Order: sequence, then C-alpha cells, then structure tokens
Amino acid sequence: MTKTAQRDRSTDVRKKAVFSIYRMKTEKADEALIDLAYHANKRQVREKAIFWLGQKESPKAAKILENIATNDADEEIKQKAIFGLSQLKDDQSTNILIKLAKKHPNKESRKKAIFWLGQKASKKAAETLEDVAANENDIEIQKKAIFALTQLDDDKGIPILIKLAKTHPNSEVRKKAIFWLGQSENPRAIETLVEIVRKQ
Repeated sequence: MTKTAQRDRSTDVRKKAVFSIYRMKTEKADEALIDLAYHANKRQVREKAIFWLGQKESPKAAKILENIATNDADEEIKQKAIFGLSQLKDDQSTNILIKLAKKHPNKESRKKAIFWLGQKASKKAAETLEDVAANENDIEIQKKAIFALTQLDDDKGIPILIKLAKTHPNSEVRKKAIFWLGQSENPRAIETLVEIVRKQ
C-alpha cells in the first residue's frame, strides 16, 4: 500500500492509498503514515499523510507534527502540520500550538498557529492569545491574535477584547479590538463601545 501511495501515476489513487493506510489500525500502518509524512516524493502525498496524522489518536502524532511544523524545509508543509496539530484533541497538541504561536521563527507559520489556537476550547489557548495580543512587538501578529480571540467558543474572548480595546497602548490594536467587538452581539461588547464613545 505504501508503494501505491508513492508510485501510482494517479494522484487520486495515491491519496486513496494514504487514506487506506490511515484506516489500518496497526503499528506498521502508523509507521508507514509517518514515513509518508516525512519522505513521500510528492507534496500532495505528504500533505495527505500529514492531514491523516492529525486525525490519529496516537501519542506519536503530536510530536511528529511538531517536528514537521518546526523543521521542514517547505513552509507550506509546515503550515499543513500546524493544521494537523489543531485537529488533535489532547493537551499536548494545544501546548505545541502555544509554543509555535509564541516562538515559531516563520511569521506566516506563527500566524497559522495563532489562528488555530482560536479554534481550541481551552483556557490556556485564550491566555496565550491575550498575551500575544497584549505583548507581541509585531502589530500584524497582535491583530491576528485579536481575530483569533473572536473565534473562541461561547464568547470567551469578549472580556479580553474589552480589556484590549480600553487599555492597549497602541491605537491600531485598540481599533482592531473595537472593530471585532462591533461584530459581536454580546451585550458586554455593546456597553463597552458606548462607554468608549462617551469618554472621547
């Protein structure tokens, strides 16, 4: 099956072979999927293997995806691995996304990690996004974190956005927080916007 995933002339056949390997619940199949994620000779095959690793309930998956997201030479593959991490449901994957959001050397990969943190229903994710929005030196990264805060479940990001809208020292960041509060129908957001207008 691994040979089919690597060598078949049809891209669709190769992708189907990767999916079939993912569905096999054996250690050998897991090792084959990992090998394809690292070494497949076609990017589309690597991308599919990385995607299916993100669906695995395997303790190895998060570490493999972290390694690819951090060290791969292909920036697009790195970002596929970051997405894969976002699909895993364990604390380990959230912790890795937090690390990548704060310290990944590539700006675009950092932005991807920040975006996907906004999809995590996690207190640690919210705290990280607040920290990045408040303390990051790069305005573009701060704005990305503000958007990610709007994606948190159950309006968990609203109190943080309110705080940023009122107190952030950079007016561009305050304006972005105000903009996203304006997209919310949360009563606290409306009250905050009225308060900000009256104080001007």
